Amino acid sequence: MEQPTTALVDYRANVEALFAKDSPLIIENKDRDHAAILISTLFNKAQQNVYVLSQRLEPEFYARKEIQDAMLAALGRGVTVKIVTQEQPETGDLISKLKAKAPDRVFFKVADASDPEAHVDFNFAVVDEKSFRFETNRDACEAFASANNPTVAKRILDSCQHVFSFE
Repeated sequence: MEQPTTALVDYRANVEALFAKDSPLIIENKDRDHAAILISTLFNKAQQNVYVLSQRLEPEFYARKEIQDAMLAALGRGVTVKIVTQEQPETGDLISKLKAKAPDRVFFKVADASDPEAHVDFNFAVVDEKSFRFETNRDACEAFASANNPTVAKRILDSCQHVFSFE
């Protein structure tokens, strides 16, 4: 297994410190390795709920052990996970693994083509209505995040709340 670079180790330490302090500061994310650290940290810190909007749960990202372990651990703590994708996921076994762990707390669907969310060009994760990662450029995997910014987290979630209805 490849060892993380010093820069990546430092990035993880900084992210973990900001989450430990419940900091409202914005954290930048410039690549998939940063994104994996942020997403796994979000799931590791989740206490109640996680909302994910993703184009298709890309396997080169969501198949990472670090992310899957964090998602499963969140479910083990009683966290509810709602995932909406714009396209059929390329990581079909991930949804199966999550549902096997907590069938009553994992909600998944592909957005209907008539939903505006089916056509947006961003991804996000919002945790406990206060922490988030908002990916503004999917192609470059550029995003910003915060451990504790309920105002921005609520705005992100409110902009797409209806798509997370699973009735």
